[in-house]
Amino acid sequence: MSSDRTTWLDGLRGVTICLVILHHCYLSVATALPELGQSFLVPAYTIDRAIALVRMPAFFLCSGILFAVPAARGWQWFLTKRIAWTVWVVALWGWITVGLTLLGFQIYPWGGSDPTVRGLQVALVEPIGNMWFIYAVAILGAFGMTFRGLSKTAFLLIASVLSLAALLFVYYSNLPSGFDQVIRNLGMRGFLFFTIGFVFAKSFINMPSGQPLGVLISLTIWAFCAYLLKQVDGETLFYRPLLSIPATFSAIYILRYALTNLPAMSHGFEYLGRRSLELFLLHQFFVAISFFSMLPLLGRIGGEAFIAIMFLATMMSSIVIAQLLRRVPDNVFFAVPQGFKSMR
Repeated sequence: MSSDRTTWLDGLRGVTICLVILHHCYLSVATALPELGQSFLVPAYTIDRAIALVRMPAFFLCSGILFAVPAARGWQWFLTKRIAWTVWVVALWGWITVGLTLLGFQIYPWGGSDPTVRGLQVALVEPIGNMWFIYAVAILGAFGMTFRGLSKTAFLLIASVLSLAALLFVYYSNLPSGFDQVIRNLGMRGFLFFTIGFVFAKSFINMPSGQPLGVLISLTIWAFCAYLLKQVDGETLFYRPLLSIPATFSAIYILRYALTNLPAMSHGFEYLGRRSLELFLLHQFFVAISFFSMLPLLGRIGGEAFIAIMFLATMMSSIVIAQLLRRVPDNVFFAVPQGFKSMR
């Protein structure tokens, strides 16, 4: 694909991974502030909720776009390359997370996950922590391989039915946190947005750079979707995915325009996009380290400044450590080692 495609899609991935890391920084600080008798000066919850409408949908959509071309290589490629890579990454990083959790390291400062480790998590049957995303992408890859020969309409219809089925299953069941994360995200974002990216990959790759008026309209649509979400009381499990569709397309239009017209920003996010997997796997540890090491500062500088410092510290640490880990022979922390390949 062209260098423009690389800039555009890698830039999109770079933006989304930054939003994921920023969200985890926000969650940590939002949990700690009430204990200090403080709150954010700005409506941080409202802002985070508006970004949440597009953050993971855009991530899944980009995964579908980037999967469309290699999927043509067939099932042998998928099983021997993609699934082998998934098994390796899940085993390595899953057991690293399990080990640190058993040693008492609090990886998620916001307390959003069960601090105990279940046997199914040790066995890697149930994902632990943010490993749910790797499991979800593997499931979506198999889904794409299975139905890639269908028409776009049939593909989208099946994705919609599976999304609804997943949401209903989550709604009427009481799953352990790891399974719940996988199925909930597949229902709310995964099946539909991955499929949209997969079947319309060429359209997104060749997406026009946009116009200022379109950016203004897109901002208005996104803001209106966020406003509608704010008006909903209680369960938003079914309502939120519907609002995510126009909000995500609007956000992507805005990003396409920004990445085209701001080259310096585009190059920075393109670099982060090429490192998105490494940042995803590493950032959770540095979110915790930066949060707990700097926690005494929170009461003095306020939540917004603390999040900014925490975000920068996490990004810089993750990038530096990723560079060091890539120097390990065979790049074993992020790729299947040669010895493992030769055993197949």
